Amino acid sequence: MQRVMEYVEEKKVNAKFTSFVPYEDLKALYLACDIFVLLSLEEGFGVVLTGALASGKPLIGSSVGGIFMQIRSGWNGFLVEPANEKQLADKIKYLMDNEKERVNMGRRSRTFAKEWFDWRKIAGRYS
Repeated sequence: MQRVMEYVEEKKVNAKFTSFVPYEDLKALYLACDIFVLLSLEEGFGVVLTGALASGKPLIGSSVGGIFMQIRSGWNGFLVEPANEKQLADKIKYLMDNEKERVNMGRRSRTFAKEWFDWRKIAGRYS
């Protein structure tokens, strides 16, 4: 964690490391970030990822539970092995160093959210 924070400071990246965030504060944080990272060791669906998708952010998440349902690794973000700090650091660095790819992955996330997680479309699939 210390090395990540030093790297962030060196590169002058606006980063915020959080734990629990109240629901009403999430939208502002999604919009303020360039990359969304969810490092769960266990996870069901990962609803918080859906908000990041809808906000058009590239995602990095642990390859556990249902996270893979929202991250298509290499397309709209990356899946990393749980607790694999090197993999995580490599993916964050890649996205920080490749703005065009970061933006493109974010656009793909937004498209994916519209196609699969819009409530009207979900309801239509079940009617």
